[in-house]
Order: sequence, then structure tokens, then C-alpha cells
Amino acid sequence: ANAHPTRPISPEDQAKWEVPALGWVDLSDADYGVSLLTTHKYGVDVTPNQLRLSLLRSPRYPNPHADRGNHYFTYAIYPHAGSWQTAHTVRQAAAFRQPMQAIALPDSPSNHQQPKPLTPCQTLLKLAGDTLVLMAVKRAEDEPDTLVLRCHEAYGQRAILEPRDVEWMGTPASHLQSTDLLEETVNPPSGENGGSRAIAPWQICTFTLIQT
Repeated sequence: ANAHPTRPISPEDQAKWEVPALGWVDLSDADYGVSLLTTHKYGVDVTPNQLRLSLLRSPRYPNPHADRGNHYFTYAIYPHAGSWQTAHTVRQAAAFRQPMQAIALPDSPSNHQQPKPLTPCQTLLKLAGDTLVLMAVKRAEDEPDTLVLRCHEAYGQRAILEPRDVEWMGTPASHLQSTDLLEETVNPPSGENGGSRAIAPWQICTFTLIQT
């Protein structure tokens, strides 16, 4: 994709032209491509054969000493076969931006019970499908025993989310209820039943998770 305007532009405009890219940007065709993964740098410009990431701006006005000093930032180059969809660039960018951290909890002297044995592998929340990205999990504001999930479709494809596609602590959901950002119930479109939800390309969705 070409992020530059097609009309002739001056050198000054060309030097400042960029677009925001939150987490990743990709340049590829159906056979091969390269993704640029970032953590805290979001300004990029793209031409048919070039990706560029803005690291520092250092403007002289209104502060002539802006951005002076030591700066630390991280980015990664991810070459891949196929398109960014088949290479799971979205997943790689999320893992790069938010790496998993293991935290050891201290023993509580007031707890004399034997700790519950942990299985070698356990999943807290499972969201099936490659195109849906989980954004947030929280307790409902008015119903603390109800979980609220927010996800978005990241591949530009239509998706169907069934209750069985969502598992909490190994137990599939019995029903998914659509809500708005205020966690108020939204009636599903006609044709949806049994708790299944049709998700449009790039759509942000919020659900309450109901278990039996």
C-alpha cells in the first residue's frame, strides 16, 4: 500500500508525511513480505518498496531543546512467507508488544491450607479463531459475577462467534450477550440465535459471558 498522496508534493511536505500504525505495519504480496513490529513508535510512511519508522522528531519550536538526551526504543523486523494474514503478523505484534511475564506470588503466613496443585498447562480464557483479537477482560460494573469481553476483528473478514468458541477456565460459555461500551444490552440482528454473533470486518465487539 502507498501511504503517500498521489499528487505532486513539495520536499517539505514529503519530509513530514506519515501515518499512524499502532503496533505493526506490513509490506507484502501473496508470496512474501516483511512486517515491522513496534512497541511505542507509531509514525510510519510507506512506499511500494520501502517502510520507514519515525524514531524521533526533535522539533526546534516551541522547545529548541526537545528530545535531547538518551532514548531507548525497541522494534523488530519480521520477514515472512505469504501474506501478513497467513504469517499471523497481528499475533506476532501482540506478543512482541506485550510479552508474557511470570510473577511468583509470596506465601501468605495466614494461609495454612495446602496450595492447590497446578496442572502443567492451563488456560484462563480461550477465544477461538485466528481473526479475533482479545482486547480486554473485566468484571461487569453492575454484576461483579459477570465477565465482560471486548475483542476486534483484525483481518478484514467476516466472522461468526459461537458461545462454544469462548472458554473460561476450561468451561465453554452457554450464551454471549452483545453490549455497548456502557455495558448495556444490545439486541442482536435478526437471524442470530443461540447466542451466536456475526462480526463485521474490523468491528470492535463487546460481550457479556454467561456460563451454566
